[in-house]
Amino acid sequence: MKAPLIAALSLSASVAHAQGAQDIYDASFLGAYALGTTCAGQELQVDLMADKIGIGETKCAISGVLTDGVGIILDLASCNAEGEPAEDRRVTLTLTEGGLTYDSTATGVTQLQRCTDR
Repeated sequence: MKAPLIAALSLSASVAHAQGAQDIYDASFLGAYALGTTCAGQELQVDLMADKIGIGETKCAISGVLTDGVGIILDLASCNAEGEPAEDRRVTLTLTEGGLTYDSTATGVTQLQRCTDR
């Protein structure tokens, strides 16, 4: 009989956890990032918006926001690359002194800096 109660408590905690993660993402991560502090002319640009993300020519909707206690995990869906459907993916974002660590199931780990020209 205790298992359903534990499952219900666990579900409630994960929903609250997800809302807290969304708040952290909105307050600290939104913006434009690139390999240098200037986005202009950079082939790789990452645009973090409240409900979607742009990675170069690839655009994805954010379907979930979680935290692992260190960074933010974004589940991305409905991705399109240059107008063609692309694979859904998950990215982990971690703020560092030098900018942002972007770890994607599609591209691996990249160190980015917040753009100052946008």
